[in-house]
Amino acid sequence: MHNKLTTQQIQFIDGQLKKAGIYFVDIRCEITDHIASELETLDGDFYDNLSEYLATHKKEITSQNRSYRKIARTKAARFFCKVLFKPVVLLPTLALFFILQYAVATVFTDEMDILKLFWGVVLTWAVVQLLLFGTKMRFSGMEMISKGFVLLYNLHLIILLILDSLTDDTNLTAASYWFALIVSLFPAYTIALYQLKNQVYKNYTTV
Repeated sequence: MHNKLTTQQIQFIDGQLKKAGIYFVDIRCEITDHIASELETLDGDFYDNLSEYLATHKKEITSQNRSYRKIARTKAARFFCKVLFKPVVLLPTLALFFILQYAVATVFTDEMDILKLFWGVVLTWAVVQLLLFGTKMRFSGMEMISKGFVLLYNLHLIILLILDSLTDDTNLTAASYWFALIVSLFPAYTIALYQLKNQVYKNYTTV
């Protein structure tokens, strides 16, 4: 029976993967766990075994970098939902949604103005994320969720613009609801990202 790898050894694997160009933390964690399991079955020096493994499984690791993205996205979505549906997060999110919807519907009279406001909020949120987390710690799954927010909102706006071109009716109410829905999720996303970051730091301090 072989000894379980130490935290320092796991961190060393993570660091080697980072040097190899695997920049997303969640994907590195998945591949690191896989490599650690393989190395725990081998006798001999850890560093020699790791060096040989990385040399002989280079193509496999490159393939895993792509395949693990899907796994990382699924895990991130589940983690985000777990955080969101906690009462301490869900109740403020709902309150923020109704406040934003009322404010936007009351103040704005044009859908394009709401779009400009949305992109202003997105840019501000991106700067906040950068200040809080920097650029060294990137999560493939969480980035995909944030891109999904933006894509969902813009698809909705495209549909509204098409409907506006076909009818004389405006869709300010729908636009305000969608704006409030997406933007009210931003704080929950930031909380989930912060908690995920702390979880990773427990075992992967090289990130």
